[in-house]
Amino acid sequence: MGNKLGAQGRDGPENLEDLCKKYHFDKKEIKEWIAIFSKHCGDKKFLTQQEFCEVYNMTFCGDPGPFTKHVFRTFDLNKNGLVDVKEFLTGIGCSTSEDINTKLEWAFAVYDINGDGFITKAEIVDITYVSKRA
Repeated sequence: MGNKLGAQGRDGPENLEDLCKKYHFDKKEIKEWIAIFSKHCGDKKFLTQQEFCEVYNMTFCGDPGPFTKHVFRTFDLNKNGLVDVKEFLTGIGCSTSEDINTKLEWAFAVYDINGDGFITKAEIVDITYVSKRA
C-alpha cells in the first residue's frame, strides 16, 4: 500500500503508488506536485476554483481566464466545486499524460462543456475562443 490520498469513494488511483503507476510519475515528481498543491491550499486540503486557476496559471504560464475554468471543471471529479489533492494529481496525470488515449479523453472532457458525452459546434467555438485568450 502507498500513502493514502483520501479517495472518498471516487474512481481512480487510491494512493501515491497507484498514481505513480497509472500516470508514470516518479516519486520525486509526485512530491513536487503535492508541494505545489499544499503551498496554495494550506490547511484546507482543497483548492477553490479561484485558487486552482491561480496555481494552474502560475504553473503553466497562462492567463487566468475562462480556459482555466474549463480545466478546473475536468479536475473537479466529484463536481463539488473544489479540487482535493487526489483530483489535482489525477488531473495533472491525465492532462500531461504521454498516453494518447488518456490525453484525448481529458481533452474531450475539456471540450464537452455540458458533460453530455457529445461535443457540439458551439462547445468547440467556446473552447477555441477562450484558449486563444489564455
